[in-house]
Amino acid sequence: MKLLRWTILLLIWGGAMQGAILVGSLSTKWSHVLCGPWGCGPRVEDLLACHLFWLAMLCAPLYLLWHCDAGLCRQAGYVLIGAGSLMLGAVVFYELFTWLPRVDSSLYIYLPQRLFYAVVTFVELPMLQFLLFGFACLYLRKKPSPFDSTETSASETEPN
Repeated sequence: MKLLRWTILLLIWGGAMQGAILVGSLSTKWSHVLCGPWGCGPRVEDLLACHLFWLAMLCAPLYLLWHCDAGLCRQAGYVLIGAGSLMLGAVVFYELFTWLPRVDSSLYIYLPQRLFYAVVTFVELPMLQFLLFGFACLYLRKKPSPFDSTETSASETEPN
């Protein structure tokens, strides 16, 4: 029964990754909405496909982590939030030190859009997905997993 369950989960996982990639082949009227004085980006469908692929790919490790000890899940949440925050900070600092000196001062009002553009189009690493899964590990896993140890030994319950 466990083998059947894991086979079905692996098939769903593979299908989700394939489906995420197929999103890039769609053609919608929103294809080039990320253009403006802050730059012109790739098609929205391609960005969505990349971000969905990272989400689908990281779901399997998150599922395994979710069924581990709650303390381990919480620690992984802190690590994921830290890694995502470092990547986010690096992208923001890079844009501040490369884009601002190159543009006319009249375009400084577009800095928030440029930072949003830079964060959304950064698909080389799962920055946003790390943040999302990190918060999920911390805040959504409140109830104990069936794999958590619920047995307490006699020495833990007796006072010293």
